[in-house]
Amino acid sequence: MGDFNLRDLLEFRPEEGVISLKESRMVLLEATALSYLKHDLIYTLGQNIAQGILFRFGYRCGSYDAKMVASDYGGEIKHIGLGPAIYRWKGNGQVKVIKELRFGTNFNRYYAEGKWENCHEAEHYKKLYGLSEFPICWISTGYASGFTSVITGQEVICLEKTCVGMGHKNCSWEIRTRDNWGNLAIKDLYDINCNFNFKDLQTMIAEQKSIDSNRKMTQIILEGAGIQGIVQTLSEMLNSHVIIFDRFLNVLTQCCNEQDNNLQMDILRQELEEYLDKNLNFALSNSINKLSCWMDNYEQQTWIISPIIAGSNIWGYLLVKEKDNYTDLSLFTIEHASTLCALDYLKKDSALEVELRLKGDLLDEIFSNGALNTEEILPRAMKLGCDLKMPHQVFVLDLINLHGNFNKISPAGDVFEFVKAGIGDLIKHHLPGSLLAVKKNRILVLMRIGQDEKQDDHIAIFSSLTRQWVNEHLPNYAVNIVWGRTCQDLDDYRKSFQEAWKAASILKELGRQDEDIGFKDLGIYALLWESDNKEQLKDYALSILKPLMDYDRDHNTNFLWTLELFLEKKCGLSETAKSSFVHINTLRYRIKRIEELIGIDLSSNEGRFQAQLSIRLLKLIGMS
Repeated sequence: MGDFNLRDLLEFRPEEGVISLKESRMVLLEATALSYLKHDLIYTLGQNIAQGILFRFGYRCGSYDAKMVASDYGGEIKHIGLGPAIYRWKGNGQVKVIKELRFGTNFNRYYAEGKWENCHEAEHYKKLYGLSEFPICWISTGYASGFTSVITGQEVICLEKTCVGMGHKNCSWEIRTRDNWGNLAIKDLYDINCNFNFKDLQTMIAEQKSIDSNRKMTQIILEGAGIQGIVQTLSEMLNSHVIIFDRFLNVLTQCCNEQDNNLQMDILRQELEEYLDKNLNFALSNSINKLSCWMDNYEQQTWIISPIIAGSNIWGYLLVKEKDNYTDLSLFTIEHASTLCALDYLKKDSALEVELRLKGDLLDEIFSNGALNTEEILPRAMKLGCDLKMPHQVFVLDLINLHGNFNKISPAGDVFEFVKAGIGDLIKHHLPGSLLAVKKNRILVLMRIGQDEKQDDHIAIFSSLTRQWVNEHLPNYAVNIVWGRTCQDLDDYRKSFQEAWKAASILKELGRQDEDIGFKDLGIYALLWESDNKEQLKDYALSILKPLMDYDRDHNTNFLWTLELFLEKKCGLSETAKSSFVHINTLRYRIKRIEELIGIDLSSNEGRFQAQLSIRLLKLIGMS
C-alpha cells in the first residue's frame, strides 16, 4: 500500500462548493474550532459525555474510511496499514506503529501499539487551555477503533495511554480486540453503542407554587393586635406567666404581671421538648394538656400547654403557668387565645406569601432561559428593593433536618417557617438591597454586593450571620450555604443560579452538611455532576473498585478505606501507616494486595488517577 495517494481520490469543485473523497462529501474545518467544540462539550455536558460524543464521531470517520478502502482494495487484514496513511493525509498527525500482532483463526485477534506525532487534538488543546487532567485525543482513538474494527471484522478498541495534552512526551496508544481488553474498555464500548436522549441542560426544575395564597381572615379583632397584645391580655386575665414558643421551641414573646424569679427557661424548654417527643400526636390533637416539671430549686411547676394550629400546620405552643386549678372557662380562654395567635400567624403569612411570590416570580424570569426585557424587569426589581444594575451573587440555603422525627411537617412548610421565624428579617436588616425567595425546599438569596466590597468579605459575613442564626434558632438543623458566580450583567444571573443550585444538589448527594462552598470550588465533583448518565459513572467506578469492595465484605477488611487514605496522603507510606495505626511493612503488603485486586499500578500517575476518580464517583452516587 506504499503507492497509496489520497490525491487520486480527492475531487475539488470549488465553483460548486463541493469537495469529495470518492463518493463521500467532505468539508475543510479549522482544527482550532474542533478544540473549542471539545471544550464547550466538556463545559456543558461534562467530560464523560463529551468524550463519548467525540469518540463516536471519530469512530464513524474511521469506519467510513475503512469501508472506502474495502470497496477499492478488498477487506483483507493486509490493508489495515491504509488507516494511518489516510489519517496522515487528512492532516490529523503522523502515526508510528511500534508493534503489531495478528493471530488467531483467520487473524480474528489483533493487537497493536504505537504513538501519534503532531496530533492536532493534543496540540491545540494544550495551546488554548493548558495541560489536561486526562487524555484528550478522543477523535483519534475513535478513528483508530472504527477503522480497525471494519477492516478486521472484530470489535476493536483503541485506548490512549499517554497524551501530550497532559504534558507527556508523546501520545501513545494501544489497540486490542474487545476480549483482550476485558473490563478496561467497558466505557469505550458503551460510548460506541449507546444512544443518548439528551435533556435540555439549561432547563431547571419549575418552581413549586403550591403555597395557599388565600388564607381566610375570620376575625376582625386581630387587626393590629399581634401576638404580643394577645399574650399581655391573657396574662392580665389569668394573673399568670404566659409564654409563646415557636415550633422550634424558641421564645417568641412572654408576659408576667409579677416577677417570676423561679422560672428557669432552659429547664422548661427541655421538659417541653421531651414531652413532645413522647407525645407525637399531642399537637395535632388540637387540645390542651398539662406539663409538670421540677426547677433547680426543687419547685414543682405546672404549665398549661395549648398548641397553636391552623389547619395541619403547627405554629408553636402557648404555655400558661398554673397557679390554681383553672376552671373550664379559664381553659377555654387559653384555647381561644391559641386560636387568635393562629389567626395572627395566618394574617402575617398571607402578606409574606404575597411578598415571596412576587420575588419568586421575578427571580424565575431572571433565571429563565428566555430573553429578558430590561425595560420591564429593572423597574419591577427596583419596586422590590433590588437594583439589578449593581453587582449581585446568587446564594442557596439548603436546610437539613438532623432529627427527622421531631415535629414533622412538610419540607416546603419547613422552609416557609424558617423565613417567617426571622431569617428573612435578618437578611433584610444586614443585607439591604438583596432579594429572598423560596424555591422547592430551598431558600434563594440574590445578594447585593457593594462596589468596594471584596467577594470573600461579603461571603464570610453572610455565612457567619446565617450560620449563627441557624445555630441559635434551629438547633435541630444544619445548613449548607452555596453560591454561584458574581453577576455583572443580566446574563450572569441565570448562570449564577444554576451553579448555586447544582452545588446544593452535589453536597446533598455527597451527604455533606454545614458547608460553605462555591460551585467553582467543588472541582471534579462539579464536572462529574454534569453527566446525564449516573449509571455510566457507577459502572465505571465499580469496574475498578468492585473487586476491592467484594474482598472487604468477604474477608471483613477495610482495603477500600486504606486505598482512599493512601491516595489522600499523596501515596506516602509513612504518613498512611501512621494515620492507619499499622506497621509500614503491613501497609506495603496491603497496598500490593490492593493493586492485585483492582489491577492498577498505584505507582503510576494514570493508576492513581483512575483509583481516585473511582472513589470520588462512588461518593458522588452515594455508594461510598
